[in-house]
Amino acid sequence: MTFSRFVLVPLCMMLAIAGTSATDAVLRMYGDAACTTSTSPPVAWWVVQPGSCQNSTEFSDYYSVTVDSSTQITYSFGCDNTCTTCTQSSIMTPGTCLEIGAGSGDYLTVYPVVAATIDVQVSNSCPGPAWATYTVTSAQCASIGPILGNSRITVVGNDTIAYSFGCDDVCGYCRLNGQTSEDTCTSEPPAFHVTYHVNSAAGITSSVAFVGLTAVLMSMFALFA
Repeated sequence: MTFSRFVLVPLCMMLAIAGTSATDAVLRMYGDAACTTSTSPPVAWWVVQPGSCQNSTEFSDYYSVTVDSSTQITYSFGCDNTCTTCTQSSIMTPGTCLEIGAGSGDYLTVYPVVAATIDVQVSNSCPGPAWATYTVTSAQCASIGPILGNSRITVVGNDTIAYSFGCDDVCGYCRLNGQTSEDTCTSEPPAFHVTYHVNSAAGITSSVAFVGLTAVLMSMFALFA
């Protein structure tokens, strides 16, 4: 099975319009068996609808992922176009590093999407006062300000946040991708810091204080240009 690293995920365009549900799953590709090293160029977290037989540019054939519970995911890869015959089918615990196709060197992790909103707080230091706070919906691709740009921030359970920053319009390709814990200040190169707080209210709003904004914007040009 061949993984294409130079194409976007068309599925994201549909999901950006349709939104997500509590049983959607979020996936990310890696280049190592520990799922710590990004592919090159990096592939962002992307969202798949549960149980449907899907064809993505990330894989050379069809696949299906179903969230059974917060602790179990059923998957099938290497499938025909109805997902009735597949070369790799089993169950996994969310967050397990799974190789797609024996010896392929392509790995992924899968998590269930938790329906929530998230306060994304940007600051100049860790710890430090937030000069910008954006409230976003879990797993949706959205523009959340001049620093982070198009981004996808997802609650994936166990106080874990999956994030992709500096993305294209459908969040298929993103410059920064990773995961962290809720309410933990995360340092991102070259000069900004982000803390995520999970809410239950809906909607996308923003509140920006312009203290330090100019300096951070200038330092970000080299990364997102």
